[in-house]
Amino acid sequence: MKNLIILGISAGLFIFPFGNRPLISTPPIHMAEEGTEDPELPTDPIKVTQTNLTLEVLSSTQIVYSIENNLEATVTFASSNPAVATVDAVGMVSAIAPGTAVITITAVISGKTFTKNITITVPSLEGSVSFKYNELQLHRGSAHQLEYTLSNANLAEKDIIWNSSDPSVVSIENGQITGNSIGTATISATIGDQTSSIVVNVIVPLEQLEFNPSTLSVIEGETIEIPGLIYVPYDATGKRDALYSIEDASIVDFIDGQLHAVKVGSTRVFATIDGVVAVLDITVTPKQSETGGEIIELVVKGETGSSLIYGVSNTPESTNKRYALVLPVEKTNNALAENKEIIIALPELFLKDDMKMLDSLKINKEILETIQDKPLSVRVTNDKQKDQYRLTMIHSFDKDVDLKLRLNKLSPTSQLSTLIDGRAFTLRMNTKAFPEGTTLSLHASLLDSLPSQMQFFYKVNQDGTLDKVSQDIMVSDDDFVTFNVESDNYVITFNKISNSNDNLIIWVLLGVGVIALGGVGLFSLKRKNKEKSVL
Repeated sequence: MKNLIILGISAGLFIFPFGNRPLISTPPIHMAEEGTEDPELPTDPIKVTQTNLTLEVLSSTQIVYSIENNLEATVTFASSNPAVATVDAVGMVSAIAPGTAVITITAVISGKTFTKNITITVPSLEGSVSFKYNELQLHRGSAHQLEYTLSNANLAEKDIIWNSSDPSVVSIENGQITGNSIGTATISATIGDQTSSIVVNVIVPLEQLEFNPSTLSVIEGETIEIPGLIYVPYDATGKRDALYSIEDASIVDFIDGQLHAVKVGSTRVFATIDGVVAVLDITVTPKQSETGGEIIELVVKGETGSSLIYGVSNTPESTNKRYALVLPVEKTNNALAENKEIIIALPELFLKDDMKMLDSLKINKEILETIQDKPLSVRVTNDKQKDQYRLTMIHSFDKDVDLKLRLNKLSPTSQLSTLIDGRAFTLRMNTKAFPEGTTLSLHASLLDSLPSQMQFFYKVNQDGTLDKVSQDIMVSDDDFVTFNVESDNYVITFNKISNSNDNLIIWVLLGVGVIALGGVGLFSLKRKNKEKSVL
């Protein structure tokens, strides 16, 4: 070979040209000197400085070798375990993972192949990982960098082998975990033969809480279940037991885990879970009767040795509503057992205009069913205890009784007015049936009656006609007019109504009188004519 310089270095042989000839790049080749003949080939021509090398993980080194007598050779390299150590075409070895690998140097000289083995040992790193926490929670969809310390200052994150027991729940990369789905996974960190682990729970935090429904209307005195809750997101993994509270317990309160409407008004109920609050707007409305009247239970206003006085707690401000007043059962039954009279003192607002604000004034059957030997007397007065009327019942009854009545002067346009002479009233009761022997006493002032004045009570039949038989009642010493209640519809007069037979007799007598008077007149006329003819 001419015009060549052969330079042997640890990486192999490189050939540099002179002049304008191109650079020749080939695998490592050892060349003999020009003008010499190949000597007899040695038995072990590949010379190395070390046959055993120790490398740390991720470190590299160059294999140093030579060919004996500078014989021309083609050299290649190979690794028996690339997972532990790799080698490139020029003999650069890289440690990949702990373990052992054999790097084989192969040299082909004059058609003959020679090899040399170098054992590469990659030792396990010494040290361990200590996590700051043994267990932690991770929100689904979020990432978190694990906090830990290394026992060996020479160790680094790259020395740690990370693993997740369930990557579908928690994945790990370079110490950063990501929550993929609800569940639990164990993250392990291994250095050599030392493994540490941390438990990661992937959760879905509660973001919003709502009542279903979020508004509610409850009738006074009613007890209802607490409405259910809506959790957002629906698969939130936190606790589901809410802490409940009420803004105003005087309006709504808890009884045995339910909501009880105490009185009319509006308030709010709160449900709290982990700081997330749901709000229920609740309105307590008055009780209503079947006909839509607002039910008000009467309250005790006073008590004497012979009477129990009821009234309303507050006089209603609105005259556009209708109210259904109810006697308390237990207190009334106790008074009945003590033979006390019940007095209901009503505001003038309830009594005027034909009691139009009253939907009803009821005595419940639970009270009437207890009547035994002692009668029940209920007296209605105004709020100044001026008497209006009194109802007395002496027998038990299995139905409610409504004390409301309507007393009006008979209208001149009424069909009944043609049958009645003088003043008259119509009396309508809200209850169609009463216990046998029930009496109603009207104060004389309601009828403009005078002491010892007689009134006549006529039942009005369903067809609108009057019953022929009347109850003839005189004002009593206590200024009441008392009659037996046998119907819900009466006409009260101050003059007895003649029945149809009486009218017929009157018309007959009138006819006879007219005829008699006519005859006398005719006889007198004939007599005068006769006298004239005589003259």
